[in-house]
Amino acid sequence: MAVVAYESPENPFRDPSVRLRNAILFALLQYTGIRRGELLSLRIDQIDLGDEPQVWVRRNHDDLLDSRRYQPLAKTKERPIPIPEGLANLIHEYVMKHRARIKSARQHPYLLVTHHKGEHWGKPMSLSSVGRIMETMRSVNDAFGDIHPHAFRHHFNYDLSVAIDAHNARVRHGAAPGEQTLISEGRELDIRAFLAGHWSKASGAVYNKRHIREVSDKAVRELQSGLGRVIRGRRVSS
Repeated sequence: MAVVAYESPENPFRDPSVRLRNAILFALLQYTGIRRGELLSLRIDQIDLGDEPQVWVRRNHDDLLDSRRYQPLAKTKERPIPIPEGLANLIHEYVMKHRARIKSARQHPYLLVTHHKGEHWGKPMSLSSVGRIMETMRSVNDAFGDIHPHAFRHHFNYDLSVAIDAHNARVRHGAAPGEQTLISEGRELDIRAFLAGHWSKASGAVYNKRHIREVSDKAVRELQSGLGRVIRGRRVSS
């Protein structure tokens, strides 16, 4: 994320509009966990930049304002997802100072547009455009070697699990008086299903494997550490 930041010296894109658009693209993937198709389906009228900013993931199937040959589609349930204020400010700047300057971009409501002058100038970004951005980033930084848009969805769910664990730890230790309710396993499944747009709670299980593996590994190592002390405390005859 530091490499694709708007003002990063490692950012390979020269055009300020492209830099800002790409920074928003990656930030939306990181902070919302939405799919690539859902990202490219975001319309300006589905973004609330008020006191509690959020984006609405909606199913804009067969939208007459979408000129793309292969329309990116939302595969999951419609839902609102909160976004950080800093990201909301970047979106506002992009829409008002960069996107608005392109006449053809004002003919449709989709947030992320093509800035390369030519046939597709100002039109909604395509799925292949995201792929080309990823390829460019891989050419300048090895950290992008294993990164693809869907990886952000997995990492978002990992961060969600860590945040819920931290919340429950604060509640148990009374560190935050305003947080008095533990988030149960069932409630966590509800939260994960809502944010991911899943119809079934079971669908979120695959996204929690990394966190479960880490927690399990920690528990086993603590168990083994205890067993090790017992072993060292005994004489073992040959």
